[in-house]
Amino acid sequence: GGEEGIACDHRSLEGYLFAGPEHDRSYIEQELDAARRAGFKGAELLDSIPGAPFDSGACIRFPQQGRFHPLKYLRGLAAAIHRRGGHIFTGSHVAKVDGGDKTVVRTDDGREVSCDSIVVATNSPINDRFVIHTKQAPYITYAIAARIEGPIPDVLMWDTGDPYYYIRQQEVSKDGENYRVNWNLPGYTLPTGYYRLFVRNTQPQGTFAYADLAIAPTR
Repeated sequence: GGEEGIACDHRSLEGYLFAGPEHDRSYIEQELDAARRAGFKGAELLDSIPGAPFDSGACIRFPQQGRFHPLKYLRGLAAAIHRRGGHIFTGSHVAKVDGGDKTVVRTDDGREVSCDSIVVATNSPINDRFVIHTKQAPYITYAIAARIEGPIPDVLMWDTGDPYYYIRQQEVSKDGENYRVNWNLPGYTLPTGYYRLFVRNTQPQGTFAYADLAIAPTR
C-alpha cells in the first residue's frame, strides 16, 4: 500500500512469460531483448518455468512482480482521498472534457467543474474519439477457477498468444462459493476454438489457480 499503508494482500512474486502455441524459443528471445531495451535488467531466459505442472518451454523470468486484491486497494485508495480532503462523486457521467488553458469537465446534467489538471483514467479514453480508439480492439476476459492439489510455485504465468492465457493462484478462506454469472453480452458473439486451460490439480486444499482467457469478440 506504499506510504498510505493500504492493506490489500500485496505479495511480491516472480512472473514468467512463455511461448504460446504459435511461437517458439526464438520469439521468446526477441521478447527478452525487447524487455531489456525497455529497462527490465533483471529479466532472464530460462529453459522452462521452475516447478510448473506443464512443459512451458523457454520462458522469461521477470523478478519482483506483484499480486494484490484490487477491491481492497480501491477501498483504501478512496479512504486516502477522503482523508486528504478529496471528494468522490459516483453516478456523475462525464459528457465532455476540455483541456488547454481552461480545463473544464462537463456532466450530462449540465454541470461544469473547472480545475488546473484533468486525469482521464477510464482505460479507453473518453476525451478522444479517434486517435486512441482507432488503435484499440475490444476484448473480453474470462476467468476459470479450479481447485488444485499438491505443491506448485506461487508465481505469475502468461503466454505470448492472442488471445493470451494468464495463470495465478489465489488463496481463499472457504471451500468455495457459487456465484451467478451474467451471460448477457449485447453485441458480442463468442468465437470458437479459443478455450484451453493450463491449470492442473496440484495445490493444497483452499487454494485455487486462475486462468484468464482474453477472447476477442467476432466482428
